Amino acid sequence: MQIWAENVPIFFYGMKDSKSQSILYSLIGYSGSLIGILATLFLFPKDLSFYGKIRYIIPTAELFIPLIVFGLSFSLVKFDTQIKGRRHEFLGASLGIVFFNFLVFLLVSFLLFNLLPGTQNLKLFRMRSYVYPLILIFSFGTLFGKMLSNYGKIAVPNFFDAVLPKLASLLAFCLYFFKICSAEISLWVFVGCIGLGLLGYILYYQKVREKRQGSLDFSFLSDVTFRKVLFQFSLFGFLGNIGNYIAFRIDNVMVGEFLGFSANGIYSIYLSILGLVSLPQMGIHTISAPKINQFFSSGDMVSLQKLHYDTSAYLLVFGILAIGNVILGFPYLCSIIKNGNLVWESRWALYILSIGILIDMATGFNSHIISFSPYFRFTIYIMLGLSVFTIGLNYLFLQYSSMGIVGVAMATTISLVAYNLIKLRFNYKKFKVFPFNHNSVKTISLSFILVVSVQLLDSKTLGLTLAKCIVFSLLFFFLLEKLNLFPIVQEIKKIPIFRKLKK
Repeated sequence: MQIWAENVPIFFYGMKDSKSQSILYSLIGYSGSLIGILATLFLFPKDLSFYGKIRYIIPTAELFIPLIVFGLSFSLVKFDTQIKGRRHEFLGASLGIVFFNFLVFLLVSFLLFNLLPGTQNLKLFRMRSYVYPLILIFSFGTLFGKMLSNYGKIAVPNFFDAVLPKLASLLAFCLYFFKICSAEISLWVFVGCIGLGLLGYILYYQKVREKRQGSLDFSFLSDVTFRKVLFQFSLFGFLGNIGNYIAFRIDNVMVGEFLGFSANGIYSIYLSILGLVSLPQMGIHTISAPKINQFFSSGDMVSLQKLHYDTSAYLLVFGILAIGNVILGFPYLCSIIKNGNLVWESRWALYILSIGILIDMATGFNSHIISFSPYFRFTIYIMLGLSVFTIGLNYLFLQYSSMGIVGVAMATTISLVAYNLIKLRFNYKKFKVFPFNHNSVKTISLSFILVVSVQLLDSKTLGLTLAKCIVFSLLFFFLLEKLNLFPIVQEIKKIPIFRKLKK
């Protein structure tokens, strides 16, 4: 059964309604990803240990953001219409609460490090002077970013979120690698650059916010009912957010703690490569969100199923194509980069993570369906469960096996697959929507056979590696079209530039 969109290719679904902010947001995001992947492949492998330190500091700091912000970032958006004339005061009060939470966090961590034996041996204790400032900077930045989104400004904040940390990492690494600064000073430069991003947030907010005469008015906070609703919603946002942060950031933290910074550097290279592969997934989900909400409002489950299958099929095909080329080109890549032999030794971690990423892409916007449905609280429960499961599984592999980062990759992939299977079953049971059919199984089987077959060819030079990738891509597209598994030709014809050429 074919249920493809007729007038617009899947990739451009809804793009015609995008405003300049959305386009600029996407361009900035892709620019940041390009900077990150180039640095990851050709610079950071030159010193895996220092790169591993940077990749330990960032996720560790991000891990504590939900605890400090406590859902207030979501409340800034949720209650924006109610306090529209007092946005500045609401932001100020939120910043004050976050700062208080941070002080409590410092006190608790101080007590834990001094009362619990063995905690001072943790890398978190050694790196706390870099991690703690970033926690506060990231927390404040989260609030400013959400408030700026209320003004319709998302492009510039995305620069501070997506590009600046990569530029800061690049600068800190160069300062250390080229022996301009010590490791400690280089890491402080990194933290300082992120701090400049917070300053940029503040200055940009001052530029776009409404200017009023008169004194500040915090009277809306004296309303007991409003404070109660604000606390309840913030708590809900906190519970939903903390599970997500733990589940998808804990691997870098645990690799750094158990295996060291060099291993964390290698693992981060794999994550960066696969992060580029999954970029279209974020775009598809963002574009599809308003449609999903609209379908639930109208009760149109037929259109929801159609969109779900179409977008999932696109992401499956793109994911297979991208991951297939990554796997085929990986041997040559490891032969030309510094410390490539170390990166190659743990290649099975990349292959295993690829399976998890592909399944996550292919299952489509499962989370969005649940979030926009009356059962949105289910997302909280499943994310909290996933975070506990992921931590436990990582600990088992790290503590009781000698698999190293391959074990972490297995733990992450198992958690990701379990997470998506639960969502698949829930959505099918409640809404009768499902992203797969028999063509999906055939597509996956076909791609596996092609990758294994083409991988047997020689790839000692760049030319041979490119030839392998081209052969795989052309054969994959040809067989998809020939076997009527995915309408490649029709989708290409729908892309605007090809439609104009046809005219």
